[in-house]
Amino acid sequence: MTDQIDYKENKIVVTLICCGFMFVLSFLVPVMAYVIPIRPAGEPIELWFQRSGSISVFIVLFSEYLLFSINNLLYPIGRWDSHEWPMKLKYGKAHSILIFLSFIAAIWGTAIWGYGDLFVSNL
Repeated sequence: MTDQIDYKENKIVVTLICCGFMFVLSFLVPVMAYVIPIRPAGEPIELWFQRSGSISVFIVLFSEYLLFSINNLLYPIGRWDSHEWPMKLKYGKAHSILIFLSFIAAIWGTAIWGYGDLFVSNL
């Protein structure tokens, strides 16, 4: 029984760490696309920045998928065992915060994807 608990807790911890990393990466991709001068020849910086928004949205959507996959481990449906409460108390807040931050990052990436060329041309 403790092996199963350890597996669940390890899966939660690894998923939360990966999603935190992906959240930071989703904000760094557009910044790197704007700052680092590596892009295809003849490609304007405005278009390159705009395309980085799609990569940000992809990263955030994958993060949301991973967060959704541990939802049942943190908030199981039906009967709760006494060992499941500590996982919810330990990781539930971090899970909720990452879901909210992923939502914000999805809005950020979508805005860049749609209007990134206008953002850069007005700088």
